[in-house]
Amino acid sequence: MSYILKLTTESHLLTGSGEGGVLIDADVVFHSTGFPMIPARRIKGMLKESLEEVLEIYGKTEAEIKSIIINLFGEPGKPTYEGKLLFHNLMLPDWKNIASEIATNQEYGAFQPDFIKSHFTTEIQQTAIGREGEKDEVEGVAKKRSLRNYRVIKPDTTFEGLLETTASLLSEEDQFLQKAIRNLRYAGTRRNRGFGKVKCGVEKLATQAPINDKEEFSISSGKLEVTITTQSPVVLAEQLGEQNTVFTRKYISGNQLRGLLANAYIRETGLSTANAHLDPDFFELFLSGKVKFGSLSFSQAIPIPLHLHTYKQGKDKAPISVFDKTDEDNEITKLIGGAGAFDGREIRTDGYTPKTSFNFHNSRYNRAAGRSTENDAETGIFYYESLNEGQAFHGEITGEPASIAKLAATLSKEFPAKLGRSRSAQYGSVLVKLETTKDTNTLTSLSAGKYVMTLQSPLILLNENGHPSPTVAALQKALSAVFESEITVEKGKAAAASTYVEQFNAIWQAKSDKIPAFKENSSFIMTLPNMEDVPTKLGEWTEQGFGVLKFEPYPSGKIFEMYKPEQSKEPNAEGHHTANAQVLKNLIAAYEKEETLIKVKSNAIKDAQNAKHINNHLIGRLERLFERSGSKEDIFKWIKETQGKPAGDALRKADLVDHDHEFKIEANQEDLKDNMDLQKIYWTTFFQTLRKINKKNGRI
Repeated sequence: MSYILKLTTESHLLTGSGEGGVLIDADVVFHSTGFPMIPARRIKGMLKESLEEVLEIYGKTEAEIKSIIINLFGEPGKPTYEGKLLFHNLMLPDWKNIASEIATNQEYGAFQPDFIKSHFTTEIQQTAIGREGEKDEVEGVAKKRSLRNYRVIKPDTTFEGLLETTASLLSEEDQFLQKAIRNLRYAGTRRNRGFGKVKCGVEKLATQAPINDKEEFSISSGKLEVTITTQSPVVLAEQLGEQNTVFTRKYISGNQLRGLLANAYIRETGLSTANAHLDPDFFELFLSGKVKFGSLSFSQAIPIPLHLHTYKQGKDKAPISVFDKTDEDNEITKLIGGAGAFDGREIRTDGYTPKTSFNFHNSRYNRAAGRSTENDAETGIFYYESLNEGQAFHGEITGEPASIAKLAATLSKEFPAKLGRSRSAQYGSVLVKLETTKDTNTLTSLSAGKYVMTLQSPLILLNENGHPSPTVAALQKALSAVFESEITVEKGKAAAASTYVEQFNAIWQAKSDKIPAFKENSSFIMTLPNMEDVPTKLGEWTEQGFGVLKFEPYPSGKIFEMYKPEQSKEPNAEGHHTANAQVLKNLIAAYEKEETLIKVKSNAIKDAQNAKHINNHLIGRLERLFERSGSKEDIFKWIKETQGKPAGDALRKADLVDHDHEFKIEANQEDLKDNMDLQKIYWTTFFQTLRKINKKNGRI
């Protein structure tokens, strides 16, 4: 069962991001595009609290309340136990179309994050008032250093998002859930200061029959191409030192892919999670090592070899291989590194790193309504870095054709799944797609000669004592065993680095030891014999994507050309821009209105700087005239009445009236003939500028 949860703000809403700035003390949560959003973890916490209130109203006992809460929301402190409910971020209605149009028109001014933020939010200032008896404070006067500036979401903003269930809800659970949603009337922070009043509703989605798209794959090369597209932010946890921040990997490891597909296989075949390893087919596909699950990279990027450098001082120069660098070349070079596209002559690095976002979260064990957490030891704060939604990662599965065909026949060609951390709320929704692929290796055999070998993933090697050892000696020994001939890395021809790898077992909730390995991108030059079947993997844990090799012939004097992307042009920058989504139409209208106002005011300021002197008294009278007048006729009437008077003479000297003593309301602004509002703005700005000029020049 799936629901659409809708929330509409009835007052200003502050869904605190946990961050501020120089001018803003507390900010709301924004999507990377600039649109406001309500994180799923906030919705989960608020609904849990609301449900507790509803259950108390209905007279449920403490044990009954706890049971219902755990069944729906999961048990706190149990990372492997998830409740029946899966929460998604609340975004603006028609979000998919909005995101799609934004992605293809990123350069347009109306779709810039700063403008979008200003369109949906406003800033509010508040102070604390001193009370009688407070030290160093005056009763009824704002406290010192108490001014706070909040950015808040405007009223009448609607959000909606998907609320899914992992299992059928009991009739009572369904009724209480819907009551809890309607009972949710306040959200965000400073709810006791006028913020956060909301109206919530829910709509059931019709249950759709599962699509059976399983088919017999024609497997000849023993490969399946895998594409995983993030449907929500995804956290592939990686600890990099900061205790309160969980970073994410920028790729999907083979171990994570194996776990994801193993769960899908268990679900499709009806196996028990606890005893799945006893099934012969499951053992063959996921535990025997016959099927190898490769890592998935963003946008089909590959590691840029470590031997490729650019000149530090000569950015226009083509990259160079440090293997080709001569003693006469004294210029300093720097590593390119990272991931991108590299075909031997051209290097591309732009657009090959996935986009990520940081989100602030807090946690407290006791979420009872109104409870103060000032002395609650269970309270904590943390940050999650996550891969943004809508990004595709590509990789492949290899193995015996019969095993690959068995896997492909069991799983659907395309299916939704969960990946990474916090999968029950806000994170982890992905779409998996399996396709047959042809063998695309450029080298199916090797002729005797010199080659450069580049690691496409970390390489784990064991020394003679069985311990992990990322050394050239261990590499030479492993290669010699594969080629059945002594292989030696040329002296001084290794551009390598080491790293540590570790695995995480979700069932045991335990990490493996940190194992030293050669880092991906590491490159070595060696002379190889004839080889009919080129080895593509080497070392340990190859079934999880480690030890992937790439061989390329290495002639000396190789030339590389740096990729320079064409400058993108702003689409429809000068003309009228159109959109399909109503929200974007409103944005465009607001942007064009603001652009027009800026143009009108700029013209007014420019014209005022070239205008003749008018005294401040007459300027004040003219300002009030335009502020209070409802039509041109009112303005013309007042101006006509000044004829023959000092005010009329001053207007004539300033060249603001014609020979019939009628006001030149459309002077210097032909494009504003039929727009009285813009004419008022023009002349108000014109007169205000004249007043400033008078002040600057010491005139009255």
